[in-house]
Amino acid sequence: MRHITLRRTLPVETAVAFAWFTDYTPDDSAIFGDPPGGREVERLGDGRLRLRNRYPGSRLSEETEVILHPPDSWEGAGTLYYGRFRVAEYTQKWILSNVTGGCELLMSLDLDITSYAVRIYLFLRPNFISDEIEKHYDRIKEGLIRDMSETPSRAPSST
Repeated sequence: MRHITLRRTLPVETAVAFAWFTDYTPDDSAIFGDPPGGREVERLGDGRLRLRNRYPGSRLSEETEVILHPPDSWEGAGTLYYGRFRVAEYTQKWILSNVTGGCELLMSLDLDITSYAVRIYLFLRPNFISDEIEKHYDRIKEGLIRDMSETPSRAPSST
């Protein structure tokens, strides 16, 4: 089991960040340069959602169940697949807190690699996952800043 934590300071209020992060849509993957529509969003009610993500150009996909805890946190549990083979399971938690000039996002991830081949790969590249997560959240922060600067009065509706 790997435990990874990450912090990002965001230049928006906690309420705006929470609404932006949890306003899940099928086009969310476009923030990473993927074609729109790469995510299926199923709203289960009571602040619960099921997300199915496809990663264009690869055989990777994932399914996650997310539980929202307004006004400042949410959590998820999911499975990562390569083709039809399960390669990892994870739990994640996101917490927003107020800081001067905006808010801070604390993300924690517990990752269980279930694939022997992936374990070998990670043995050879031990920083691969943490490096990819850092890049992932840098792109998310850039997307948030871009969205807020394009429509400054926009505050996505919370789910």
